[in-house]
Amino acid sequence: RVAGGGKIFHPGSASGGDDDSVSWTEPYYHSPNKNKFGGTAMSWEARSEPEEEFPDAQIATNANQQLSDLKDDNFFIAVGLHKPHLPFVFPQAYLDYYPEDVPLANTTEPTTNLPDIAWSDFGDMRQYSDIIALDMPRTIGNWMPVTKAKALRRAYWAATSHIDAQVGRVLAELEVLGLAEETVVVLCSDHGFHLGDLGEWGKVTDFEAANRVVLMIRDPSRPASHNTVVDTNVELLDMYPTMVDLAGFEVPDYLEGKSLSPLLDRPRMVPPLWHDTSFSQMFRENRYMGYTVRTREWRYTQWHAVNSTHPVPDWDDVYATELYNHRRDPKREFGFYESQNLERRPQYADVKKALSEVLREQTTVAPIPPKEQ
Repeated sequence: RVAGGGKIFHPGSASGGDDDSVSWTEPYYHSPNKNKFGGTAMSWEARSEPEEEFPDAQIATNANQQLSDLKDDNFFIAVGLHKPHLPFVFPQAYLDYYPEDVPLANTTEPTTNLPDIAWSDFGDMRQYSDIIALDMPRTIGNWMPVTKAKALRRAYWAATSHIDAQVGRVLAELEVLGLAEETVVVLCSDHGFHLGDLGEWGKVTDFEAANRVVLMIRDPSRPASHNTVVDTNVELLDMYPTMVDLAGFEVPDYLEGKSLSPLLDRPRMVPPLWHDTSFSQMFRENRYMGYTVRTREWRYTQWHAVNSTHPVPDWDDVYATELYNHRRDPKREFGFYESQNLERRPQYADVKKALSEVLREQTTVAPIPPKEQ
């Protein structure tokens, strides 16, 4: 049996307007208060209402009820929590977790030699009245006032703590129902978020902070992977084949992603045993696409003109490029590695050429699944 609730598909056309109803055997759930806290004119707000009135708390409560209802069957439950999406709205108690004088990002100045097309003017955030009032330029620069930057970082962390609590409630219910040791749990996000690093705010860049996401997998039958960090690159495309594999089904060979099951058995696996590359892309100005490849050592982005008529780029016509060295201290935050665009340095010409070929080879039309007979 298959159940879901909250934000699994993006609202609207991404799910056919009905949360892709063919995907679920049980009625799909949305919080009755899903619009109650979304109409704020401010980018963030700490509210006094009881936590159980917040949409994500209601989604977690529903997930726990679904677990109870389905516990005697084979089940798949998707729990789509919304926050810390803008606006950052959360119960007041979570703001009190963090002092007002929170630290700024370690690297707040924009990337040197950054092509204009790579810069995001954080338009999503500029729709809120407190941000509009700042009247910040849209050009490359560290424009967010320090006091506002600290307030936004504090609010984002508070919203995240609110979500941590809801995840904890669902995991606790697995324990109560006796399901924890026979249920695979996957926790992930759909994108990252800049909080002032490199002068950026939001999710609409090709930088690491906007594309690297939370991805945690616990399979009770794979103890070697418990409490272990896998130091290799994987993709969200890998999630579906992984869950199919862990559920004991055959993984279709037409999928672009790969099952991560081997990494659960051997968390220290590195190239050449594991491919260790990931790809992302970002549309800009309705006419350019930034294609990015991330390897263990490098992050490389190539910008091309594209449109709806010709979505595949002309690889010989490059608009702009970016190259970042990730071969340094892994304890640094992402912005540290991307503070300098190295694409103009002649000593990296061979690196650029090799990574460009990787992008060209990877960025093709996806295989079409066979039609059911």
